[in-house]
Amino acid sequence: MNKAWFYGCSFTDRLAAQMETKPIYDSFRKEGYEIVNRGRMSASNYYIYDRINEDIDLIGENDIVIVQWSALTREHRLKPSSKSLLDGLIEGFIDVVMEAQDRFKENNINFLQYIGWTQFMDSELSDSHRSMISKFKNFTWIETPELKDIIRSNCTMNIGNKGLIVGEGEYLWPANNWGGLSEWVRNNIRVDDRYYDPPIDPHPSFYAFNKFIIEVILPKLKKNMI
Repeated sequence: MNKAWFYGCSFTDRLAAQMETKPIYDSFRKEGYEIVNRGRMSASNYYIYDRINEDIDLIGENDIVIVQWSALTREHRLKPSSKSLLDGLIEGFIDVVMEAQDRFKENNINFLQYIGWTQFMDSELSDSHRSMISKFKNFTWIETPELKDIIRSNCTMNIGNKGLIVGEGEYLWPANNWGGLSEWVRNNIRVDDRYYDPPIDPHPSFYAFNKFIIEVILPKLKKNMI
């Protein structure tokens, strides 16, 4: 059976709970894929890239790689030319995604990409950033309108992109073009089913994670969009 290699942080490592994520395993198996979970709690994007590199010779020609990119703040490799901390973090993210894409292309590997939760707003991007991000391949960005939610941050380590307090336990999240799994959950899952243990643990619930992978990621395989 072909393999679907999943890379990411704790958002992906939810696959380790195979009973709770059984719908994903069953759905991929029906499409002819055995799941290989390479998610790890608090993984940085550099760790994710390094893990892909370690496995690159093990990935078969009919396998698929699914990369969930993580927080920009988890590991800093700033360039001297960076104009600010945020600018350097965005540039580092762009570099690591482009390097991963090059590795996939060199090895004729099919891949899909998305981000765990929004890392920047459109107003924080320069024209140069947008030009480079437009070169990302097979990347699913989730666009969301302004929405209210019950959590202020998608990650306890996150230092930015937080909802605005509008009431007791109520936060207003701005519209955004550069969202990921968490933004899809906010936009598509009823509030009581969105999170694992809000507000203490804002990870998407197993229910929400299953829905995203099956309804957003899996159809891209079935429709040969890679």
